[in-house]
Amino acid sequence: MSVERILPRLAAGETSPTAERIAAAVADGRCGRLFPPVATTRGEYASQVRRLAGPADAAFVADTLSHPRFRPFVHAIDRVTRWSRTADDELSAPDVWSIDNDALFGPLLVELFTVCAAQRMKDIDIYCRQRVAGRLRHLDTFQDRLRSDRDLLRERFGLTLPIVSVTVHGNETHNGGRQVLRVADAEGRAVAYKARPVHGEALFTASEEGLFALINALAGEDLLPTLSCLSRGSGASAWLWQEWVEPAPAEQALHENGVTVAGPVIDTKEAPRFWRRAGALAAAAHAFGIGDLIEGNIVAGLSNIDEEPRYHVVDLEVFGNRVGRLSETGLVAGTGPLHHVGFENRPRLCTVDPPMAYFDDDMHLVRLNRSWARERTDTVVSDSDGRFGYGAYLPEFVGGAFDIQATLCGHREDLAKELTRRYDGAAARVLPRDTAEYVHALEQLVLDGREPDDGFTETERSQLLAGDVPYFYVTAEDSRVRTLDGIVARSDEERFVGTEDWDLGALGVVLRDAKEFAGLTATVRRHGVRIGHHEIAVDWADVDSRLIYTWTDDTVRLQVAEPTPPEDVDEVAAQLVRIDRADAALRTAWVDGARQDTALATQLSQLCEEAGLWLESVVDAHGWPTAATVGEEAADAACRLLQHMSGATEFRRRCLREMATAAEHGDVPLKDVAYTTDAVRLSDGEPQLYGTKFELREGRFVPCLLADADDVDTRRAAMGLPPLAEYAETIRRRFATTIDPGAAS
Repeated sequence: MSVERILPRLAAGETSPTAERIAAAVADGRCGRLFPPVATTRGEYASQVRRLAGPADAAFVADTLSHPRFRPFVHAIDRVTRWSRTADDELSAPDVWSIDNDALFGPLLVELFTVCAAQRMKDIDIYCRQRVAGRLRHLDTFQDRLRSDRDLLRERFGLTLPIVSVTVHGNETHNGGRQVLRVADAEGRAVAYKARPVHGEALFTASEEGLFALINALAGEDLLPTLSCLSRGSGASAWLWQEWVEPAPAEQALHENGVTVAGPVIDTKEAPRFWRRAGALAAAAHAFGIGDLIEGNIVAGLSNIDEEPRYHVVDLEVFGNRVGRLSETGLVAGTGPLHHVGFENRPRLCTVDPPMAYFDDDMHLVRLNRSWARERTDTVVSDSDGRFGYGAYLPEFVGGAFDIQATLCGHREDLAKELTRRYDGAAARVLPRDTAEYVHALEQLVLDGREPDDGFTETERSQLLAGDVPYFYVTAEDSRVRTLDGIVARSDEERFVGTEDWDLGALGVVLRDAKEFAGLTATVRRHGVRIGHHEIAVDWADVDSRLIYTWTDDTVRLQVAEPTPPEDVDEVAAQLVRIDRADAALRTAWVDGARQDTALATQLSQLCEEAGLWLESVVDAHGWPTAATVGEEAADAACRLLQHMSGATEFRRRCLREMATAAEHGDVPLKDVAYTTDAVRLSDGEPQLYGTKFELREGRFVPCLLADADDVDTRRAAMGLPPLAEYAETIRRRFATTIDPGAAS
C-alpha cells in the first residue's frame, strides 16, 4: 500500500499566543485529542499508539500551528476559548467548556486540523468558521435546555447540577454539528442528549411507556431492552434525554499482528438468557421495521436497572419500514460488505468509525489507506468458555424470537391500536443510501477538495458541503422526506407499516437468516427447539403443536405438526446408557476369553448393528446427542457406540461432522471427536490421525496404522490430548494384555 502524505514537516513561522498555549497544554498531557492520533501499521491494519503529549510533541505543535496554513485552525481555538468564558457556571463545573475538554471539542478540531493540513478545499477559512459556529450554537441550545429541564432531569434520571462532564459521542456528524452529548454529574449519573426530531427510543425502548415495555408485560417476561427516556419539544426542534448505557466490562482479548481488541464476556451460566433476549430483539426489530442496528447503535451493556448485561438499542432512528430480510435490521450480515452488525459473530479487529488521517512515527500526517483497528468492541460478545456470538445458543435465540412473535400475534388487535396511537406525530429517519457513501464523499471533500458529484441530490450535496452526513426524516402524517431545515427532498414510499404482516409465518425469515449468519451446520435440539440443515422446529406448548419452518434461499414455509413427546429425549438418554452397559458386559467377557468366543462376537456385532440403526433414527429426530440434550453419561455412551459400529460409512461420517461442529461451540469434547475420527477412519481402511486406537503386537500394545506420524503430537495437542508416547505408556500400564484399549478408550 502506498502512503499518501497530507502534511510533511513544516518550517516554523511566527508563533502565536494561542499556539504557545496549546503547545504548553500538550506538554502537560492535555489537549492531545485536538489533533489526529499517532499510529503504527501492522499488516493490513493501522492502530492508534498514543495521543500527542509531552515536550517533543509540544514543540511539534508549536512549530506546526505557526505555519500560515493553520490560521483557520488557530482562529477556531480562539473562538471556542472566547465562547467558553460566557458559559453558565451555575450549570456546570468551570472546566467543562474549556478547550482542555478535548473529549468535547476534539472531533471537530481534528477535522479542521486535517482540512487545514490538506489545503484542498475551497474557502477553508469560511468552512472552519461555519463548522465552529454550528457547534457552538448547538452547545448554547444545550445549555438553555439543560437549564429549563433541570427539575425533570433530577426527577427522571436523578441527574443533579452542576454537571461535571460533557463529551461528544463517537464521530457522528449530523445536523450542523449537533452531535449526541454524554452528560454526567458529580455522582457519576449520566444521560445522553440528542437534538433531533426522531425519537424512536421514546417510542419503543422507554422504560416508562415504550412499546417494548408493553410487550414485555404481555409476554410475562423481561425480553426486550428498555431505557429511561424523556422526550421534549416537537417537530424539527425536538430533543431527547436518554439514560446512558454503560458498556459491559471488556474482559476478552483478541490478539492479531500485535493488536489487541477487548470486549464483553458473559458468564456461560448467564449466556442462554442473554442470547434468548437477543433473539427476542431480532424478532421485534423485524416486526417493527427497525433498522441501522449496527455497531455503535447497539451496545452490550448495563442500564440502571440491569443486573446482568444485555443488548441495548442506544440509537433508534430508523423504524416503520417493511423488512424483507433480517439483515435489513442491521443485526446480522447480508450479502453486502458490512460486517459490523449488531450481533457480530467473530471479533474482527477493524472498526466502523476510522479517522481520515493519522501521524506516523516521523510525525508526517498520512492518509488512512487500510483498516483501522479498534481497541475494544461493545458488540462482539463471548461466553466465559470463549465461544463468540449466538451460534452456541441458537436454540435459546430461536426460543426468544418465537416467544416475542407469539406475543405480537396473540395481542395483534390491541397492539395495532396502540401502535397507531403512538405513531401520531412520530418521525423516523430515512437513509437514502449507505452511510459509508456519505462518509467517503466527505473524505474526498476534506482530503482532495473534490465536491460531491451529480450522483448526489441537491439536498445531499448541500449537507455534504457543510461537512455533515446528510440527514433526512419523515413523519407518520406526511410522506415527504425533509431535512432538519424543513426542505422537502422528495416524496417517499409508504412508511410506518402496521401489524398486517404479523404472523408466525413471518418469523421464518428471522429464523432462516439468523441460522445462516450463525453458520451452524450440526443438528441441535434443546428446549423444545430442533435445528436442522434447512429446518427449524419449535414446540408450542400453549397450543399443543409443533411449528416446522423449512426454507430455500427465496422461500420460507411453515408446517404445523404434532408436538414432540416431552419424554422422548429422556428415553433416548436411558436407552443409550442401557446399550452402553450391555456392550461393556459383552465386550469385557469376549476380551477375557481371548476373543475366541464366536457366540459373544456375534452378539456384539448384532448389538452394534441394531443399536446403530436406532441411533440413526435418534440423530434424524434430535441431532447428535450432546451432554446438553441427553446428559453427560448418555453422550459418552453415544460416542462409544459410534466408535464400535462398522459399515454405515455415510451415517458415521455425518455424525462425525455434527460432532465436530458441536465441538466448535463447546457442546462436544474435542477428545471425543479425535477418538471417533480414528475409529471411523480405521473401520473404513484409512490410517488414524490422532493415535487413540491401539492393537496388540507380539505381546505389546502399539498404535494402529497412523497417518503422518511425525506431526501426530501437534494434532493431538489441538484436540487437548497428551503426547502419544505419554498416552501409550498409560495404555500399557492400565490394560496390560487383558482388555482391548480401543474399546476402553
